[in-house]
Amino acid sequence: MPQRSREAYLWDIADSCRAALEFVRGRSLHDYEHDRMLRRAVERELSIVGEAVSQAMRRFPELEESIGSARRIVDFRNRILDGYADVDHTIVWAIVQNEVPKLLEKSESLLVEEP
Repeated sequence: MPQRSREAYLWDIADSCRAALEFVRGRSLHDYEHDRMLRRAVERELSIVGEAVSQAMRRFPELEESIGSARRIVDFRNRILDGYADVDHTIVWAIVQNEVPKLLEKSESLLVEEP
């Protein structure tokens, strides 16, 4: 399998951030808590973000520092996948509302920078 580029990982991160934000646009925490499909969709996008960050850090270690919260993103991905039964919906909601927009902005700015 060919090696993926730094830009491919950053694109995956930005794309999944955009999707998660689109899914929750105009929705409330109450909507999120009571809509299984919405929760699953958001969790899937966040797991893609975490996996893309994890793989990118292995291949491009300098991204860990550039992204800043990279380790926490990967840890949260693991929590969603491995500890799925204990995922706190209010924490996921807060992450999507507060952290995902920042990560989207950061990944988009890294995409336009020279590696």
